[in-house]
Amino acid sequence: RTVYIYELGRRFAEFGSIEGGDGVVSFYQLDQDRALEAVIDDTSYVDWRHGFVNYVAPMVILKFDPQRRRYGFATELMRQPKPSEAYLATLAREIRDDPEWRNMRVEDVDRRIPAALAQGMLDLIYAGHLALARQLLEMAWNPVSKGREDYYVDLVECQLPYSEYWPAVAALNNLPAYDIDDSSCPLRG
Repeated sequence: RTVYIYELGRRFAEFGSIEGGDGVVSFYQLDQDRALEAVIDDTSYVDWRHGFVNYVAPMVILKFDPQRRRYGFATELMRQPKPSEAYLATLAREIRDDPEWRNMRVEDVDRRIPAALAQGMLDLIYAGHLALARQLLEMAWNPVSKGREDYYVDLVECQLPYSEYWPAVAALNNLPAYDIDDSSCPLRG
């Protein structure tokens, strides 16, 4: 879905748009300036591993830049304080205790990883906490599964760069915004 932005004043004119993908574009006042911020879901992960029914989509805040006359990634609003160890432990326990994942046959464990794990990791990464996303993965992972490292590489090194917000998310996590090399992706190459 695309939301078109119009200027109201002496003349009525379209001056931009926000691409919302398969999600909704909402507007909120999140800081002290006069412009509303746009909040969208990054739908780059809709088809990744979990299917559309259980898709994962981290929230993205876009801020209006009056000089460029367009909305862009709001780094200062996206960066969040580090969550507590108790929060991380609770989230990991909820994911690990997912009855479908906990009780499945060994040969199915790597194919049916709960969407909540990717959502939790992406939420941390999009808040500037890549190291905590890795920690969540290690805390929540089903011990029967052998594919933890492949899952991490596939999400962080292979899937994240497909997002149009990748350069900003990479900078938020002090990473270079590298291009994708599918041949080095364990589940693609």
